[in-house]
Amino acid sequence: MAFIDRMIGSDETIIARTRPHWIYIMQGFFLLVIILVFGHILDHEIKDYIRQELFYKRESDWLLLLYTSRSYIFLFCVAAAVLVFLYHLVFYRSTHIALTSDRLIYKTGMFFVDVHETNLDEIKGEQVHNGFFGRVLNYGFVEIDCRFVKNMNLPAIEGPYAFLHNLHKAVRKIEDTPLEQYIGRQKILSVG
Repeated sequence: MAFIDRMIGSDETIIARTRPHWIYIMQGFFLLVIILVFGHILDHEIKDYIRQELFYKRESDWLLLLYTSRSYIFLFCVAAAVLVFLYHLVFYRSTHIALTSDRLIYKTGMFFVDVHETNLDEIKGEQVHNGFFGRVLNYGFVEIDCRFVKNMNLPAIEGPYAFLHNLHKAVRKIEDTPLEQYIGRQKILSVG
């Protein structure tokens, strides 16, 4: 989270941090297993097909090509499974969400960093989407409705209702701040 720590101003404080739920790691592992099982079944089916063709003495160039490429097909499945798992792992490790005293920051990406941020006074509403597993495992997809900027769709985060509770407290604090003091602070932040 050092990236977000570098982004905040000197007058800004971090109120809450969250990250994607560990369900992304499980999803990556589950897809890894499915792709490996698919590769194993495909390898087994190719072996059976080759045996059957050789049993009936139907040799061809296609059969020789299939026999030589059989190991490459399985290696391709292994490589695809590892890449899918690494994608989920990198997403989990490189996505950070922070609520500061002035704004909400959503950063994703390790090599190609993508940052979405919105001021707290622009937040108009929010929705939490969690199904049965989300309620059981305490995660949810949060959709932040913003006034003048693009809406922010957060990934499945840990403890979405606790995060929204902190967001509501921060928004209420900004709403209770006198306008002159808030405008003066915004001018100081934009100059500094």
